[in-house]
Amino acid sequence: MSGTFFGLEIGKRALQANKTGMDVTGNNVANANTTGYSRQRVNLVTGPPYTGSGYQLGTGVNVGDIERIRNNYIDGQVRSNLSQIGYQEKEQNVLQKVEALFPYSVNEGMQVYLNDFFNGWQEVNENPLDKGIQAGVLEKGKALAAAMNQSYEQLGIIRKDVDTEHTDLVSQVGKLTERIVKVNESIAKSHAENNNVLLDERDLLLDRLAKLVKIDATMNNDNKALVDVSVNGVALITGTANNFNAANFDTPDVGGSVGSLINTGSRIDNYKEKLEKLANAIAEEINGLYTGEGKFFKDLSNASDSKTLNNNKIIELDDNASVDPQIALEAAQLRNKKIDSLGEDEGITFESYYQDLMVTIGEESNSAGQLLETYEAIGDQLFAQRESVSGVSIEEEMTNLLQYQYGYQAASKIITTIDQMLETLLGIIR
Repeated sequence: MSGTFFGLEIGKRALQANKTGMDVTGNNVANANTTGYSRQRVNLVTGPPYTGSGYQLGTGVNVGDIERIRNNYIDGQVRSNLSQIGYQEKEQNVLQKVEALFPYSVNEGMQVYLNDFFNGWQEVNENPLDKGIQAGVLEKGKALAAAMNQSYEQLGIIRKDVDTEHTDLVSQVGKLTERIVKVNESIAKSHAENNNVLLDERDLLLDRLAKLVKIDATMNNDNKALVDVSVNGVALITGTANNFNAANFDTPDVGGSVGSLINTGSRIDNYKEKLEKLANAIAEEINGLYTGEGKFFKDLSNASDSKTLNNNKIIELDDNASVDPQIALEAAQLRNKKIDSLGEDEGITFESYYQDLMVTIGEESNSAGQLLETYEAIGDQLFAQRESVSGVSIEEEMTNLLQYQYGYQAASKIITTIDQMLETLLGIIR
């Protein structure tokens, strides 16, 4: 038969189990507003039975483990969406800056200077002997060139900022990778799969990393408590091994904010090429009307007179620029001429070419904004799902606390009752 103090042992285990439950519940409540904290749960298991003569008797309750409530599938969905949000945030931010350089309005921006320039040539045609009007065309040519050069220069500044930010973000990827590896190392040293504090820390770091690049996080083959991370099919973390290489993040395929900056930088290069193409076409068409050695714009196609040597200028008046009234009508008519060098299949006017560029920039900026709103809405839903699984509900914890409190009181009653029985027994012996 079981020993005299068998019941006391059962009561003690019940006290310990319910006390642990109250401690875990208290910890949940204390961390209800802690970022990255996952709700914990005490899993109680029946103690190993005592085997008597022809029977088995339960030995009470033990704490099996303290489980961190988490859903890996939802985590994967959240991180995938975070990568999309990071991508669209950067794209929208950069494209909004670019869009501001090309306002879609007939009353502002480069389009005004373009119209003024050709209007000036029309005025010269109507007043061929008016030196003041001729001087005005030179000024309007300078204004057009200045507007185009300023837009080109600003695009270059934005492009440089994109490169700088890309370098900074890749550095952040490296730092986050190092921190995740260190957490993996700590988990490996602890020899415990349910090291809940470290697991929460690692998940929070993975969320931050996911916004920078699109990650694939899986369990390590040798130690299921560790996580392996790859980006674009290339291993970034393998257990406790740090495989970070900055050179692997120079492609838009890495996704997230880092990949977005690579892609957006390429778009800016394309905008610069289109703007330079327009400037070259204007200069070539106007200069082509001049006979002899005279010309209106400098020829910036020569290496000795390139934009690189002219402070990034893509168009500039010639030092000896003059207005020839004899070509004024032809110059004015260039406004409506379809320029072969600007079209892919057929020619297109200067104004239409510039408007197409503005529309493209505006549409891409708007598209980035709309996609960002979509992914943010999806993100809100996914975070709500995660919170419903891993978040702390104060109402639920209060219910659990009452259950453990009643269990603790009942266990105390068991011990008190057995103590009274023992006193009675000892009294008989005396």
